[in-house]
Amino acid sequence: MFMALPAVAQCTAALLAKLDFSTATLAHSNLGGVGPDTGDPTMLASHVGTTAGGTPLDLLVTAEPEYVTGNPLMNGMRDPPDGFIKVNVQGNTASTVYLRFVDGSQLPVTVERFVISLYDFDEGKKGKGVEYMTAGGFDKYEVSADTQIEVTNATDGGTTFT
Repeated sequence: MFMALPAVAQCTAALLAKLDFSTATLAHSNLGGVGPDTGDPTMLASHVGTTAGGTPLDLLVTAEPEYVTGNPLMNGMRDPPDGFIKVNVQGNTASTVYLRFVDGSQLPVTVERFVISLYDFDEGKKGKGVEYMTAGGFDKYEVSADTQIEVTNATDGGTTFT
């Protein structure tokens, strides 16, 4: 599940952010404290875009303690960079991961509008290991007319995409 960003009163407003993950770099990769880097148990993608005022934006990824990865080396940016970040989750587990836009000091920045695309929702053999994501804190979502993604209301008030 993705957490809503902090209230605007606590953040720097960025109304018309320009995001470009294809030029981002992986500054730190220790999501959930499982490496491959050491120290802060986060993943940080630097220079993912700018606010309307030109402030550089980073993306800070954190996880709840139940996070389990099948391979921590799979977390991070795709190589070569193509606009995708990867969060690897061990099969047959559930993890809560938070995405937050931050400035260079890692202070929260509210991005008023942006688009995020999620890929590789599939399932294992014979319908086992179904992948899904529950998200909240957004005003609107869209799926393509020919999608195979099922959308349902989650018990926590979020929206589940399966």
